[in-house]
Amino acid sequence: MTDKPRVAIYARYSTDMQNPKSVDDQFTECRKYAERNGYEVVQEYADAGKSGSLRDRPGFQALLTEVHARAFDIVLFEHVDRLGRDLERASHFYKAATFADTEVHQLGKGKLGLLDIGIMSTMAEMFLEDLAYKTRRGLRGKFAAGQSAGGKSYGYALRVGPDGLAQKGQIDITEDEAAIVRRIFTEYASGVSPLKIAAQLNA
Repeated sequence: MTDKPRVAIYARYSTDMQNPKSVDDQFTECRKYAERNGYEVVQEYADAGKSGSLRDRPGFQALLTEVHARAFDIVLFEHVDRLGRDLERASHFYKAATFADTEVHQLGKGKLGLLDIGIMSTMAEMFLEDLAYKTRRGLRGKFAAGQSAGGKSYGYALRVGPDGLAQKGQIDITEDEAAIVRRIFTEYASGVSPLKIAAQLNA
């Protein structure tokens, strides 16, 4: 390392439903950490609204490229799950960083070793797996109750209550769109090919 280690910061938040300021907050805390330790922040990377399960995150890929080029002495992040909620991906990044003589640091913990990466990445992956199970269970419960499990299907619209607010899980048929849906099924049942139906709709 140089007298003043060069630091790259990586930040990420998962979905459009989360606060975009999360990235700024992560950067702020990481900069404070770097300043306290006498490090020089030379680059910052971020992926906004990107799941940690995605491999091709632009910010992450750009960071990895520079790690291979030995552009930094330290990669700093809020938590290892910012790199990704996947043991294989986090381990691959750690190996790439180690090969390039680059340390990986987490806020509140400092330099991470292979065991740290393994344990924390496994916990993050288990969290994601548990979340997926609970999400599917919730969707099945909605279906069983005769409710919509989300997403807008052509021919339907969210039901609006007397207060003017959408009623979660409740949908109503949109008659003008439903007429098109009925027409499609009627034509298909009478022997019209899907390609011809699509051509007629486009026309």
